Amino acid sequence: MSQGIKISKEGYDVKTCTPDQLSMSSEYKSFKIHDEGEWSQAVVANNSYTVTIPHTLGYSPCYMAFGMLNPGVNRYYNYPASDGIAYVEAIIRSDTSNLYIALLAESLTTSGTIYGYYYIFKDKS
Repeated sequence: MSQGIKISKEGYDVKTCTPDQLSMSSEYKSFKIHDEGEWSQAVVANNSYTVTIPHTLGYSPCYMAFGMLNPGVNRYYNYPASDGIAYVEAIIRSDTSNLYIALLAESLTTSGTIYGYYYIFKDKS
């Protein structure tokens, strides 16, 4: 008997359910988090910035990055994002040593700070 972990969806018996009735199974590959965290960048209207987050994986990993328009509320948004005052676009990419979040802050009337959150995943496929 092989060992592993299976979690079935609500209403299904994990011992008899089919693979599509599982929420998770260690039999299949899944993303593993290498690093995660918040980032911030001071900005002035209509300027470009790049947030650089290092990783030690040696290959270009998968990632997710989100913007946070209201710090402390823990509500994150996909880019582009707007809170009615500021509009922020982002181009996100990774290479063998860093995650790059290139930002364009538009429609700001003054300077401010843009906040966000990222995940870097490991386990090359």
